Amino acid sequence: MKESVKKGRDSNIELLRILAAAAVVVLHYNNPYMGGAIDVAEGINHHALMLMECLSVSAVNIFVMISGYFMCTNNKRSVLKPLELIIQVILVSEALYLMSVILEGRELTFGSVLDNLVPRNWFVILYSVLYLCSPFLNIVWERVKKAGFEKRFIVLIMILFSVLPTLVDVVGEFTDIDLTGMSTVGAYGSQMGYTAINFFLVYFIGAYLRDREVKGSFLRYGVLVAGLFFWTCAEQTEFIYMTGWEYCNPLVIGLAAESLLIFRGFRIGSKAWINSLAKASFMVYLMHSKFLSFIHIADFARENVFVMLGHLLVSVIGIYLVCWVAWLIYDLII
Repeated sequence: MKESVKKGRDSNIELLRILAAAAVVVLHYNNPYMGGAIDVAEGINHHALMLMECLSVSAVNIFVMISGYFMCTNNKRSVLKPLELIIQVILVSEALYLMSVILEGRELTFGSVLDNLVPRNWFVILYSVLYLCSPFLNIVWERVKKAGFEKRFIVLIMILFSVLPTLVDVVGEFTDIDLTGMSTVGAYGSQMGYTAINFFLVYFIGAYLRDREVKGSFLRYGVLVAGLFFWTCAEQTEFIYMTGWEYCNPLVIGLAAESLLIFRGFRIGSKAWINSLAKASFMVYLMHSKFLSFIHIADFARENVFVMLGHLLVSVIGIYLVCWVAWLIYDLII
């Protein structure tokens, strides 16, 4: 049964985009190689951060799924859009490097300036591929819909590119069996979902959710259910540190789909401030990591759990607002 959906970008979905960007900050607040909170925290602090990690793990899939939700309705694309994204990556990288030179006293070198001209950003590269291929994905989707095979198609690609590669990764991690060449994504496994195949899969799911009415109480409360499930796994096994948090994991993809369903059901109208903040979500993704070293994460991770969570909340909001101001300046200049 088809559901009538607004063609414009509703503020409810834009609010989800904001929360997804905030979730990326949470993930890197915890990341041992960035913020490091999850390695420092102990006891109830560690449990609380693990739960936040599990609720945030689907952030990237949410971004891609929202793209499928909106872009499936038209095939108009600008070949300059990927170039604009890559240029933004370069300009932000150079700006952050100059900030580090000024604020941290680092040496300004010509080699570093040249190095920052290389747009090493896996998300931007894969998203650009998705953007350029999306009109052809839409043609496939329209043919599938006309044939009435939407559900079969989604189930098939979920099995082929999510369930099976995840199972292969799980077996490979917990046994001594060499499974090289067994994955349905690539010879060397799923690559944790850092692939164009996963982006295509999630894009199609976004298109499916726009065109279909999906019912069920599990979907209504799925974010909490999936988050608690991940958290239980995290506390009991090492699974969560490996395959459990892969972007191609069916539970991680399902968590993103459930989030989109929940926010699609909100009726909050068009809010200019939400839409403005949402436009800065990509800038948050590009800039946020630079600020993590300045907010004393390790110190607060050892404090009372409420103090730690308060610090996490204030940090996420503060970083987002700073990046929003940076986006306003960038947008004004560009």
